[in-house]
Amino acid sequence: MSIILTEAEPVGGFVGVSLSEPLMQAGTLATVFAYMIVLQPWMALLSFVLFSLQLFFVPRLQGAINRRVASRIQMMREVSGEMICDLGPGLTSADAQRLFVGRIGSIFRLNMAVYRLKFVMNFLMNLIHHLGVIGVLLVGGWYVVRQQIEIGTVIAFISGLSRVNEPWGELVNYYRELTVADVKYQLIAGTLEQAPR
Repeated sequence: MSIILTEAEPVGGFVGVSLSEPLMQAGTLATVFAYMIVLQPWMALLSFVLFSLQLFFVPRLQGAINRRVASRIQMMREVSGEMICDLGPGLTSADAQRLFVGRIGSIFRLNMAVYRLKFVMNFLMNLIHHLGVIGVLLVGGWYVVRQQIEIGTVIAFISGLSRVNEPWGELVNYYRELTVADVKYQLIAGTLEQAPR
């Protein structure tokens, strides 16, 4: 029941946008970075370095999220199985209720851990974006003071950074959904392979 009701639908929903979303966002991201390179190569390099820092922590945090998602799915399966099965030998109604409440508490804690990790990831991504804006202001201000670029270039670059942040965030969200869908698919496929024919 858990597989049919709660696990299969998100995997199918992800498949529907699995090609269009990354192509559109990656195209937008490439276009904005190309514009920034033409505008000012050094500041574009600075922006690229700051955004690439996210390649260090996003996969690690997403791996931790995936492990918790897999544990939550397994626990949900156990809970749904216990709801339709009998109590078993030597297990009283009170014992079964305590076991059920304990597992529901564990599922809640796993959900909260997933949300905390997602918020930490979003915080770090926002922090890096704003550090990029500060970096552009510092480097761009230095170039403006030395009269190597115009102030309009710095403003255009900050605008470009804000244009990079949205498709980059969407690509990271796509990556998160991809890895979670993969975890769910692997669990579904593993269960169906073990099911009696």
